[in-house]
Amino acid sequence: MTFKTITMEDRINKIVLDIKAKGWDSERVVGQLKDFREYLKEIKKPFLVKATRVAYEYLGRNEAFTVDVFEERGEGEGTSFEYFMTLMKDSENQYNREELDEYIDLMREDEE
Repeated sequence: MTFKTITMEDRINKIVLDIKAKGWDSERVVGQLKDFREYLKEIKKPFLVKATRVAYEYLGRNEAFTVDVFEERGEGEGTSFEYFMTLMKDSENQYNREELDEYIDLMREDEE
């Protein structure tokens, strides 16, 4: 019997595909992000642990992911949340990390 390891990318894809299939439900997404954060702790990704926590706390306050690092989003580019999750797939990339930092800053502005 062969066991397939569920990678970080698989988990990210599952969250995004679940939203596409079932629609946006902030409670469900917050739960998924909390589970994902626990996984990130296990694989020792502290930056992504923080980004995920900030995201689900933001969603808990706002029930929607309304922050965006782009002034305008073109048609067919997906949602800001999808882009945020895609950046997490390759957070070691300097430019992705900078954009994730921007997202974190935007979500934290809402805390005040």
